[in-house]
Amino acid sequence: MPEFFVDSSPLSLRRYNHDFYVLTETWLRPTTPTRLVTFPGYTLHRADRPDGSGFGGVAILCGGGYCGSVIPQPESECATCQLESLWLRMPSWGTKRGSGHS
Repeated sequence: MPEFFVDSSPLSLRRYNHDFYVLTETWLRPTTPTRLVTFPGYTLHRADRPDGSGFGGVAILCGGGYCGSVIPQPESECATCQLESLWLRMPSWGTKRGSGHS
């Protein structure tokens, strides 16, 4: 996502400083390295459309010291569905990275 979007968006990350953001229609391709999509202070977890078209896709930004880990998504009961979903396992509520809690 270009830097100008982050700076000029009415939902600017810097303006609201939330711990989590959920993004839809990311339009990232599986071939786009995550290192090229940066949001300072946030960890990006993403699920691109598997067909590589670059359309669709979802992502979750974790900040504020929270660090989730991606868990496998459940199998779809619909073989023709083209939905992306992203599931994260988060630490216990109120537990942040480096807080000494597991």
